[in-house]
Amino acid sequence: MPKTEGGLGIQNLSIWNETCGLKQIWMLFFHSGSVWVAWIRKAYLSSASFWSINEKSQRFSWMFQKLPRLRKKTLLFLSIDIGNGEDSFFWYDPWTPFGSLLKFVGPNEPARLGIPTDALVSDHISANGWILPPLRPEEHLQLYTFISQVSPSDFSDCAIWKIDEKIQNRFKSKDVWERIQVPNQSNPTMEKRINVYLQCTLLLPVGVMLSFGLEM
Repeated sequence: MPKTEGGLGIQNLSIWNETCGLKQIWMLFFHSGSVWVAWIRKAYLSSASFWSINEKSQRFSWMFQKLPRLRKKTLLFLSIDIGNGEDSFFWYDPWTPFGSLLKFVGPNEPARLGIPTDALVSDHISANGWILPPLRPEEHLQLYTFISQVSPSDFSDCAIWKIDEKIQNRFKSKDVWERIQVPNQSNPTMEKRINVYLQCTLLLPVGVMLSFGLEM
């Protein structure tokens, strides 16, 4: 917890680990020249979306298994700006403000709407605009309204990283860390150890404290 909030100023290591994981996810979308990114995309993401892979798959390395678990927090920063739609999966990639559409409308909707779960956004774009099934229940009204406002282009889809609605050109660990931490969240284990240490120190006789080099 920060000192300004009454804490000891000790960083929460769990939040810091998540920040480091989010940087690796950022690299997947914004650092294509990296050898690590090229290997990950070839080994794990050549035929699947990062947003749809099973985080418990045994074929993933221990380190990479940690990244899909951060998908929800990644959506605090990452979105996809649709161009030609050839790089984005219709049901999984965050190209709408609703995140994964499969989670937004439910697992039964792909079959009801006739849009396969492995469909790309480009599969539903034509020279005349969008190719979508007729609007059924009103629950899809928000989705259809948004899609109708998206204007496809000949350009590739573009990932966008924002913090507080401001587009970022690079990953800023400090800003991400501050964004994902919960207010007043502390590291209870570490602070408990320090509090116990302080309490024990106060109970020690002065002579014992001095013998350990502890200042009064």
